[in-house]
Amino acid sequence: MHSLGIVRRNQVRMGPAYHSNYRSHDVCYCTLYCNSVVAMPSLPALTIYLFGISAFLAGLNGLLNGESQLSLLSLPSDCTPALAGASLAAVAMGIYYSLAAYQENRKFFIATVPMRCLTAVVFWRQGWSVPAVWEGGGAVLTALALGTTRTR
Repeated sequence: MHSLGIVRRNQVRMGPAYHSNYRSHDVCYCTLYCNSVVAMPSLPALTIYLFGISAFLAGLNGLLNGESQLSLLSLPSDCTPALAGASLAAVAMGIYYSLAAYQENRKFFIATVPMRCLTAVVFWRQGWSVPAVWEGGGAVLTALALGTTRTR
């Protein structure tokens, strides 16, 4: 085994169905030295990843460029401390949403839908249409993805 988890094909226990068109020499794969297969995330997990990454980036933008966020939300500059707190919360939310998506935590996905819909309504009533559409649209996408991938 080479450094950084790169192993030669003949060191990995994978059947010929995976790599039948490769020669056994000169081919290296960057993989974990185990018998697990990496799978594509489910559709609901992808929507949660999308929301989590966008929340993380929006929070980072709020921390680094607060004046643009204040003007987007039509808030006075004396709201900067509150915006910094909300931005830090968005960064944290982005991290835990991404973790839940990585874990394929379906119960978490289901629990986010009504809360994000409620958040969208509150944002809309405040006149914050962009965050309201972001929250509500994400909730609807997650609900649709959950509905199309029901498990028994």
